[in-house]
Amino acid sequence: MGRQSGFTVHLSLTESANRLPAETEAELLRIAQEAITNARKHAEAENLWVTLTVDPPNAFLQVEDDGRGLGRGRVDSYGLQIMRERAKRLRTDVTVEPREPRGTVVEVRLGDEPDTLPEAAAAPAAAGAGLEETPHR
Repeated sequence: MGRQSGFTVHLSLTESANRLPAETEAELLRIAQEAITNARKHAEAENLWVTLTVDPPNAFLQVEDDGRGLGRGRVDSYGLQIMRERAKRLRTDVTVEPREPRGTVVEVRLGDEPDTLPEAAAAPAAAGAGLEETPHR
């Protein structure tokens, strides 16, 4: 994907030995795919950071880019709505916010105890700390 999109993908995965239910994993995957697709199509980003931390029943997904940031919504665009519907099926919310100094951050948290997830997952990717870099140019 990185070669086609022209950005570098930074991936950080932290998983326990236990798995989330298959339906939950599938919804998280689809949310991540939509966020990545939005960045690829619209952001003109140089970097994309994907962080996933799973410690059932808790999970944290974050997709960040350093692109143009959030623009005005389009009437014919359903990506954010689809991500919100998928998050609702997981009984949670998706947050989509600007990233400083530029770009967008998409996050989903699952579970009753999101504070039990490692702090590294919530650290800003701008510094690149704790992230494994996988350049795909």
